[in-house]
Amino acid sequence: MKKVQLIIITMVLLMVTCFFAGKTSNSTELSTWKLLVDFGTILGGIAALGAMVLALIAMNDWKRQLREQIAIDSAIELEDLATRFYMACIGDIKQVKKHPDLQVHSKAILLCFRLKRRGFHIKEVKELEMALSDIVDLMMNHNFISEDALNNLLLKMNEFSKKVTH
Repeated sequence: MKKVQLIIITMVLLMVTCFFAGKTSNSTELSTWKLLVDFGTILGGIAALGAMVLALIAMNDWKRQLREQIAIDSAIELEDLATRFYMACIGDIKQVKKHPDLQVHSKAILLCFRLKRRGFHIKEVKELEMALSDIVDLMMNHNFISEDALNNLLLKMNEFSKKVTH
């Protein structure tokens, strides 16, 4: 960031210097300064182009930051949903099936799809999605949740959380 600030300050100083050099050299007493006027005009044009390039770089950085922020927000939401789902799965299967937080599975799968589409830690997202789906399959098809499936979900949640925070 300091490099960008230094470039901005340098360009502003260059533009101001060229402006005043052009103003001074246009006076009738200093007609021999034609070369300085031309040089000042060229430097002013270069400074203006530099400012334009700097503006483009800043805009691209802003857009990249916005895209990354959307992915990070989605990852945090997925982490929250997976945690609620995990907490809902602990306990007696009859109570677990009635728990309202089990309904977050479809939203979690949607967030997984969004993150994979954006290329955000695809491996960890797929593994977390698979762990969530395995538990739902066990509940729907076999009417129980194995301890191994819950441990696997917790492991995948931890791996995903580590990737999100680094």
